[in-house]
Amino acid sequence: MQIADQEGELTEYEKFITLIELKEIINEHWAIFGETYTIDSSPNDKKTKRIAWFTKLNTIRNKTAHTIKNPKGVSDEELEFVKHLFGELQKKLPG
Repeated sequence: MQIADQEGELTEYEKFITLIELKEIINEHWAIFGETYTIDSSPNDKKTKRIAWFTKLNTIRNKTAHTIKNPKGVSDEELEFVKHLFGELQKKLPG
């Protein structure tokens, strides 16, 4: 996705990448990102299983972004899943 500023220049496009687009980028550049983004599966699993967590996270994200459609919010289990992902990614990503 590309966002142009008033002068027509692309700016801060990384802020507009969706989780599903990020999953596609990781999948397309697996040699670079595969190990880092493998969570809750083994390195021997297929790529689709190794990054399946993106789909679940996107479902949870949709619940929080579209509260009119989902006024109940997220479940305790979904919150724990997000916390787990956060912890795993903190270990793997710099800064």
